[in-house]
Amino acid sequence: MHGLQEGRHFSGYYGDYCYLPLYIVVGDVVLWAQLRTSDHGGDEGVVPALEKIVAAIRQRMPRVRIIVRGDSGFGRDEIMTWCEGQRGVFYCLGLSKNAALIARLGPALGRLVPGAACAGHPACASSPSLSIDPESWSRPRRVIGKAEVMAEGEIPVSSSRTCRPQASK
Repeated sequence: MHGLQEGRHFSGYYGDYCYLPLYIVVGDVVLWAQLRTSDHGGDEGVVPALEKIVAAIRQRMPRVRIIVRGDSGFGRDEIMTWCEGQRGVFYCLGLSKNAALIARLGPALGRLVPGAACAGHPACASSPSLSIDPESWSRPRRVIGKAEVMAEGEIPVSSSRTCRPQASK
């Protein structure tokens, strides 16, 4: 950001003044573009945007399955709870890596050993799944962790997501 634009805000995460835009896309089609200031969390205003978008999609395709995907800025209870309350709306949202999550996923990820586990491949991965119940969530949810072991060594818990599984047909 250059100059003293209206609505600018210093973000400690980015270490500079910025805006925090919200984009919602399907494939190459932008369904929502909103310029927001960075003086709030990345999840600010997501549920109202989803309400409008899902309603519009439902008018045209009443039975379509909708999957909301987002990075760790969107792995918040409000968004997950809203999706869970909607018929045919599922989610797969990133979670920030933290010590508690790594400790819970550690035993499953520790079984990755270079060599035998990778069977000659340059890298191998594990994606253990478990149910967790952080204090910031209204209920327990399924979390999938990911870790890789490469020829150069272990990359512990490179990412994790919480997902609302789709019901089978």
